[in-house]
Amino acid sequence: MVGNHKVGFPKLLAAPQPYHLRNGFPFAHSFHATIVEGRLLNFSHPDFEPTIADFLSYLDVLLTLNLLATFVMVLPQAMTFKVTKDATGAVVKEEYGKWDSSCCTFEKLEEIKAWLLNPDSCPTRWQRLLDIRRAHGVVNQAV
Repeated sequence: MVGNHKVGFPKLLAAPQPYHLRNGFPFAHSFHATIVEGRLLNFSHPDFEPTIADFLSYLDVLLTLNLLATFVMVLPQAMTFKVTKDATGAVVKEEYGKWDSSCCTFEKLEEIKAWLLNPDSCPTRWQRLLDIRRAHGVVNQAV
């Protein structure tokens, strides 16, 4: 299974083409973002809503800004492989990513929350996020 994930995960972690994560779209990973009518839309991937719905039902919680930001912060880390090599450079061990407190910080969480609430930085039509924005006083959400 690791072999299949090593091929698929990098594609899901990248931004949808032709976009790049560094050029103004820092959290627009392909596991949730797609191109719709020539425009990047976050949380528009057809598999994202069923995945998040299943996740929420398992936890028996409602989606909040904090939970969504945590999801956006942690999932890329879980989808990044840690590779251990020996002295010759040969791969000895490959394992799935784990929690790393050096990159999962409150500062990063606040950065993601600000991105989620900003309709210009995080364009979306996803009703769950539109509802979260409305609850936080964001009124202009036109996409």
